[in-house]
Amino acid sequence: MTKHILNFPTKSDGLGIIVQNKPERSRKRLGCDHDRVWLDGKRRMVECRDCGECMEAYDWITHLLRHHLWKFSQLEETCRLIDEAGTRLAELRREEANAKARIRKIVNDTGEADGSYGESVIRNKQWRAEVKARRERRSLA
Repeated sequence: MTKHILNFPTKSDGLGIIVQNKPERSRKRLGCDHDRVWLDGKRRMVECRDCGECMEAYDWITHLLRHHLWKFSQLEETCRLIDEAGTRLAELRREEANAKARIRKIVNDTGEADGSYGESVIRNKQWRAEVKARRERRSLA
């Protein structure tokens, strides 16, 4: 964090007077977070290096604290959402395993160990045809 905080660059004009050398700001940024600042120890002020806004050190510290607390709350929310997604994923994996087990049981009960469904479909069609033929015979009798 200290890499973003710099003292004002100063130079002496030869008379023992210190001249502040601050860069000129051509425009102010809207929505600036004031992450990079200049510290003026003489006036005890903080100036944003991006937008040029001057503020008291206490105000800057409280602004920084609020900003980091907001980021921390966003991080907690993201972690909560990740945990919920992990729980849901585990439930879906369990449901998938149960469905696969049910399919295996059905296939094994029909006697088709290789897992092909062709024979059972043919048998089902044959059975339906037989049932239909019996109904027709009954209706004719």
